[in-house]
Amino acid sequence: MTDKIPDWAKEPSDIPEWAKEKAAATLGQEILASQAGRFLTGASGFIDAGAQLLPRTLAAATSAGGLSPNPISNFFTSQAEDVDQIVAKKKAEMDAAKAATNFQGADIAGFLGNVVQPPNLLAMKALGAVKTIPALIEAGATMGGLGGLISPVASGSQDFNTQKVLQTGGGAVLGGALAPIPALAGRGVELAKALVQPFTESGRKAIVGSTLRGQVRPSDLGDALSRMSNAEELVPGSQPTVAEVAESGGLAAMQRQAEAANPEIFTPRKISRVQARREAVYEVAGDAGKKELFDTARADAADLLYKDAHQQVLNINRDPVTGKMLPKAEREAAAAEIASLLDKPAIQEAMKDAIINAKNKGINIKDPKGSILGLDYTKRALDKQIANAAGNTEKEILLGVKDQLMAFLEKQSPKYAEAVATYAEGSKPINQMAVGEYLKNKLIPALGEEGGLLNERGNAYAEALRKSAETAKTATGFKGATLENVFADNPAHLQTLQNIAKDIARGENAKTLGLGVGSNTYQNLAMANASAKSGLPLMALEAPGINALSRWIYKNPSETMQRQLAEALTDPKAAAKLIADAAPKDRNRLMAAALRGQLTPAMFGGASAAALLP
Repeated sequence: MTDKIPDWAKEPSDIPEWAKEKAAATLGQEILASQAGRFLTGASGFIDAGAQLLPRTLAAATSAGGLSPNPISNFFTSQAEDVDQIVAKKKAEMDAAKAATNFQGADIAGFLGNVVQPPNLLAMKALGAVKTIPALIEAGATMGGLGGLISPVASGSQDFNTQKVLQTGGGAVLGGALAPIPALAGRGVELAKALVQPFTESGRKAIVGSTLRGQVRPSDLGDALSRMSNAEELVPGSQPTVAEVAESGGLAAMQRQAEAANPEIFTPRKISRVQARREAVYEVAGDAGKKELFDTARADAADLLYKDAHQQVLNINRDPVTGKMLPKAEREAAAAEIASLLDKPAIQEAMKDAIINAKNKGINIKDPKGSILGLDYTKRALDKQIANAAGNTEKEILLGVKDQLMAFLEKQSPKYAEAVATYAEGSKPINQMAVGEYLKNKLIPALGEEGGLLNERGNAYAEALRKSAETAKTATGFKGATLENVFADNPAHLQTLQNIAKDIARGENAKTLGLGVGSNTYQNLAMANASAKSGLPLMALEAPGINALSRWIYKNPSETMQRQLAEALTDPKAAAKLIADAAPKDRNRLMAAALRGQLTPAMFGGASAAALLP
């Protein structure tokens, strides 16, 4: 017994869609209409579109854009028509498969297949690198247009061009409209977060850190952060600021703004640095009491030896130690040497002065060439001639004569040579103090000595240090003196003098780097941060009404942040930590590398760059 069909079911036009009987779907139709089948069909659409476009492109190329049809272009046109039929057939088969399997609604799987087509994936990768809204719209339109271009046309050859224009144009409009939506939503969230940040301590620190980071080019950030993290005092007590060690024009410009707004923070630091350099050069120069102590010690040690040597009668024919007769050749060489000395006018004049000087001290030297005492007084008189030389040429000549006399004296009297060596040894700290005194006078002007807290002549000091040989010779009075041999037994003092110049150069960096660079970021930290986080132009956030309101709302937080920023600029290591904390994803890696002195710009490339940039 069968059920009776209702009267309303007897007329086909009145039968609901769900009540109509359908033929069973084939296995092929079930596969084609499945999610995987629809996805693969969508993902391979660019192949069909390319097969349609290629013969049409070739037909146009071989017929001068359709103006001159020929057998070759006609062949390509026929191929295009064949492809159109194949595409239309595939579309009909998909429609039939959907109908046979009772598929209804939006084809999400097919849409996703279209999205992941290789050309679209490449376009999406490029879109991900775009940051600004106009660029997102442009890139979205390009991507949408490309998506339309690589979609097959299934409506037949006669309608191909119209459909392709509609596909491409519609895709461009839709892509351009949709692309910036996620970014706008994200930036809205970021803007909301940024507007709240200034009211929390952690938020203020984050703003200060990202503000500092924003002053340095990404390619330079690694080196700047490494220099800041490893900053040390070159001169004890002279603590450097960020601008003095980072070697960044942006940070230097920011520090000048902070210094102008917070002189009470930076002026004491400047004074302490100048005072630290003065104390360092004072340490090398010594005071009057210290110099007198060394002078006395030198005289006491050498005088006894000189007195012993002065007792010796000069006899060039005998060994000064054993008293034995010297070989004839040595006697003749000594005679020639003393004869050469006595023949020089400078020696003749010095001997005359030696007799007079000795008499003034109650010593009777009848023949200066006959004793070590007489020749020593001759040397002293020659020193006076050298001191009073009319010019460098005369001085050089007289110094040569003195060297010859000293060589003869030390050979003839080992005791005299020992006295000279002892005196020279005792002269080392005195010469070092003489150089320190010379450089102190170059560094500190008269006003500085009279209490001027910031008076300093850095250029004059650095110039004297650069002309090291001339400085050593002038300060000590010795022809062959250099800073290296004067401080040979005390290299730490030489390093101190050199570090003073380097420390002054650091200060010059802070004054001159980044001149002409700058903005009002320091004055408006809250709004600058909101602009950086949201991508909105700063001028939009500083419109008259908004600007007045924001200044009122953020008055106290802004003043706090300005002070925090100024204090951070006086402490390079603290500033480096704030910069690293502003990029939390990379913080540990960056700080560890910075402390090892291994931070490089390469560490800020690739994926890391996205985390470090605002």
